[in-house]
Amino acid sequence: MSIFSKAALKHEADLAAAKQAAQEQAARQARLDFREQYRRTLENVVRPQFAAVRKQMYEHDYDGKVEEGNDGWNDFIRLIFVPEKNRLAAHAGRDACMLTFAAIENSCLLEWTSAFDLRARDGSGKQGGTIACSELTPQWLEATLGEFFEKSFAARVRKQGA
Repeated sequence: MSIFSKAALKHEADLAAAKQAAQEQAARQARLDFREQYRRTLENVVRPQFAAVRKQMYEHDYDGKVEEGNDGWNDFIRLIFVPEKNRLAAHAGRDACMLTFAAIENSCLLEWTSAFDLRARDGSGKQGGTIACSELTPQWLEATLGEFFEKSFAARVRKQGA
């Protein structure tokens, strides 16, 4: 192999390594930026709204709670609501409805899941999707919560009527 070929191959390998390092650094920075966006979204939008809704639930004598944590893969925040004034059923966790936001770092999105009728076997008792932190506004969350509670109560009425 000629001296030029060796130098050209080494140069191409160095360029590829530098490009890969730059991509890895960009991915790390994107994850860090996402973590900051997620933190701000929780502090400014989700936690205040969930706290207000939880207070309203208690004022109307319904049971519910807010959970925050990590499921082993992703950070999440979840509103749990039992559309039943029966405290024993609520504490047993039966028929709980959940609205969950999970941080999906590799996509830099929040995955949201609304489970309002866990008895529906055809999948109609759930709804979900993904949303960017910047798109999760108080208005969007309020509309989503409104729909979540309407469907939770409607599922309860269908269950009691059946």
